Amino acid sequence: YKVLEENQVMQIDLQEPLKITQVLEEGEKLKFKREGNAFFIYLKKRQISGQVNEIKISYGGNPKVAVRAPWDGGFSWDEDERGNHFIATSCQGLGASVWWPNKDHMYDEVDSMLISVNIPNYLVNVSNGRLRKITYPDNKTATYHWFVSNPINNYGVNDNYSFIQHLKPSSSSREIFKSIVEKGAITNFQGKIYVDSIAQKTDGYQMSRSLLLDDISKANNKPELEIYADDVKCSHGSTVSKLDEDQIYYFKSRGIDSEMAKKILKKAFIAEIIESIKDDNLRDYSNNIIESLLT
Repeated sequence: YKVLEENQVMQIDLQEPLKITQVLEEGEKLKFKREGNAFFIYLKKRQISGQVNEIKISYGGNPKVAVRAPWDGGFSWDEDERGNHFIATSCQGLGASVWWPNKDHMYDEVDSMLISVNIPNYLVNVSNGRLRKITYPDNKTATYHWFVSNPINNYGVNDNYSFIQHLKPSSSSREIFKSIVEKGAITNFQGKIYVDSIAQKTDGYQMSRSLLLDDISKANNKPELEIYADDVKCSHGSTVSKLDEDQIYYFKSRGIDSEMAKKILKKAFIAEIIESIKDDNLRDYSNNIIESLLT
């Protein structure tokens, strides 16, 4: 962090039931106290304006489960029919401090960020920025190292994990990932479809599509196939595009203004996902969320 003015107390936000367990400054433990969701850390080193200093914060606890993601916020824990885990974070309403300690203010952005996540080695981690490397500290886990080289909001930090396995013959899967990105945000997709040697006649499909609404946003997509059977039908693909100016012009020529034209095109981009939801109530609920986000 960069010191803007001299002060010996720093506020870091972290919501219950998580708690900060230790703070280190140059290897020395610092005192801190909690007031609600705010932790006040008492710095020992003199804070001089313009200096770039560092503290190390350790925290733990059982994170909040998101009741109605993304509005409620927290962790979402799920499994597919084979018991493979799918884990995601959201913090649209509650703020990023619902799952990691930070200065929880939407207008304050770090100039870059390194995100390292250690998970069971049969899962895949998708966070922000570009994947620098994957390390294996032991034979059971893998650590994914992501780096964001441009300013990023704390609530824009994401952890997502998925892994699709085909373990029996004549199985099929369809994985479609879509994202709309704007205001300098970054979206990442790294998904893997695994086909076991006995899973002949597998039909697997994976597609990632990203729509960029400006020139400062980014999309990093990395679809993967790992196939050990020789009689399969598997494919993957990835596209990154912008709104079509010719289509916007067409709408304007029919009396529809630019903002409404863009909303229609964005909704059409998402429609494939919404229309694939079979449950009527869930489809209507999801459609209402999309409508509110595109307003």
